[in-house]
Amino acid sequence: MFRSIEKFKELYSSRTDPKFWADNIVESSRLCKDDQETKHFYAYIIDPHGYKYANVESSEYRTLGDVTNDTDIRHEPYPAYMETQVFKNGNEYTIYNKNTQNPTPLHSVEEEHDEKSPL
Repeated sequence: MFRSIEKFKELYSSRTDPKFWADNIVESSRLCKDDQETKHFYAYIIDPHGYKYANVESSEYRTLGDVTNDTDIRHEPYPAYMETQVFKNGNEYTIYNKNTQNPTPLHSVEEEHDEKSPL
């Protein structure tokens, strides 16, 4: 058995309150020594009662990493008339893609009238 899974079982039995769930996973996952152990650890976390070493090792068991490594993901660049603006605020980024070919908005905002004001 993997150390990370054993550690998770130990923590889960001693710290049973749901507020410890994330801490138990983080602490246990730090013990994963390679991708294989990480794969088994998360397979166990997802289904502790149905976890079987042989199932995870089978060629039919696929992770997101397996799928993205097998798939040819193509990125097509934006057309020349699209302008990308990136704004950074701390650790957050806001990205705007602006169509410079058609600068008018697709919808227009009409002036709002206050129903209390006289016409």
